Amino acid sequence: MAIIAGGGTAATISTVLASMRATSSIGTAGLGNFLIASLETIGSTILTILALFIPFMAIIVVIGLFYFFWQFGKKQLLKKFRKAH
Repeated sequence: MAIIAGGGTAATISTVLASMRATSSIGTAGLGNFLIASLETIGSTILTILALFIPFMAIIVVIGLFYFFWQFGKKQLLKKFRKAH
């Protein structure tokens, strides 16, 4: 399923970028193509870095949440235990 969705997304992005380059070529006589290509490269680099680091950041957030709820839960249990005795 992910391969099909990823392929469709890649094809759509490729089509849009090709039409942007064609429009830039017509509108600026080819002088704006370097700007489009540079922005495309910068964007793909940023997204690649994010794709590599976001899973690790998510793991850190989950571990932090477990720790927080563990500490909060212990305090709540101690309060209930003290009230019971």
